[in-house]
Amino acid sequence: LEIDATSKDKKGVNTAEINLPKASVDAVAGEKNVFTTIKTDLGDIVIDPDVMAAFAESGGGDVKISITKTDPSSLDEETRKAIGDRPVLDITVTVDGKKMSTFGGSRIRSDVPYTPKSGENGRMLLMFYLDGKDAGKPVKLSLFKEGNDSLAMKVPHLSLYGVGYSNVTFADISSHWAKSSIEFLAAREILKGKTASQFDPEGKVTRAEYVTMLANSVDGIEPEKAAAAGFEDISSAAWYASYVNWAVAEGIVKGYSDGNFRPEEKITREQMAVMTDAFLKAMDLEVDAVNKKVEFTDQTKINTWSSAAVTAMQQQGIIRGTTDGSFAPQDTATRAQAAAILKAYIEALLK
Repeated sequence: LEIDATSKDKKGVNTAEINLPKASVDAVAGEKNVFTTIKTDLGDIVIDPDVMAAFAESGGGDVKISITKTDPSSLDEETRKAIGDRPVLDITVTVDGKKMSTFGGSRIRSDVPYTPKSGENGRMLLMFYLDGKDAGKPVKLSLFKEGNDSLAMKVPHLSLYGVGYSNVTFADISSHWAKSSIEFLAAREILKGKTASQFDPEGKVTRAEYVTMLANSVDGIEPEKAAAAGFEDISSAAWYASYVNWAVAEGIVKGYSDGNFRPEEKITREQMAVMTDAFLKAMDLEVDAVNKKVEFTDQTKINTWSSAAVTAMQQQGIIRGTTDGSFAPQDTATRAQAAAILKAYIEALLK
C-alpha cells in the first residue's frame, strides 16, 4: 500500500505530516502481508504489518507521522564532525496525540534522500542517532542505496537522525577481497580490528565470536539481560558469556549434548549458515530469496542439520559458494568471510 504525500513544489519543504485515521490503521493491521509505504519530500516511511499492529494496539486513535528537517547547529562538536552539513531529520509518531517511540520489538524503516558529495564513498555513508540513549551512535542497519541516492535504515525506536560519514579502514586490508565489507561494518561499529591498524582478515572465527558479531549487527539488543544458559565451559566472567546467553535464549544457537558450548571452537561455514539463518528469523528480519537454488559440487558433504539453512542463505544471496562451485561446509570461517556475510544480509534487508 503506497501513500504519496509529496508536494508538487519540493523547494523549501521543512516538515511533512501524514495522518492515518484509526479505521484505516485497524483495517491494515489485520493484514499480515500488507506493507505501507508513505512517500514524502523529506523521505519515505515503510511500515510493516507488525509495526502497524503495534499502532493499533497502542491505545487506539489516529496515527500521525511527521518528518521535520532540523538545524544541526544544536549538536555537540563531535557529532557535528560526523554529520557536517548533511541532513538532520526528526521522525516522530503519535497515536491519539501520544508520542510513540517503540513498536513492540518490531522495527520501522525509513529512506532518506541524500546525494553524495564529491569523494564520498557510499559504504561509509550511514545514519546516526542524535538524541536519547543512543545519541552519537551509528544506526547499524543503515545502507546507502546506489542508484536512487538515498539512505535506508531500519530501527527499533524513533529518534533525531543525521546522515553521517565514517571513514574507517585497516592497513592489512588494502588489497583484500573483503575490503569493502570490512570497511562497511567498521564504519557502523559492528566489527572492530584486532588493533587500531590491523583487522586480521584471514584470522579464524570462533563460535563465541560469531555469536557476538551477530548481536552487534543490530540495534536494540540487550545481551546482559539474558538468563545464564548453564553451559559448563562458560564462566559468567567471560567476555562473551552474555552474548552466548542471549543467542541461546533467542533460539539462534545451541550447545552440545555433553553440556558444553565450546566457545573457542572454530566455526565452520555450515555452522555459520545455521546461526545466520536462525538469527534473521529470531530478529524478524525478513530477507527475500533472489537466487534459484543451486547444487554445490560438494552438496553431499553438507550435513542434513544444516542443508536447509545453507539453501536459504544461498537463495537470499547472503552466503555464496567458493570459486570452484563447492560450498566447503566443514571449512573453518575467516573474519573476512564473516564480514561479507554480515554486510550481505544488511544489503539484502535494505535493498
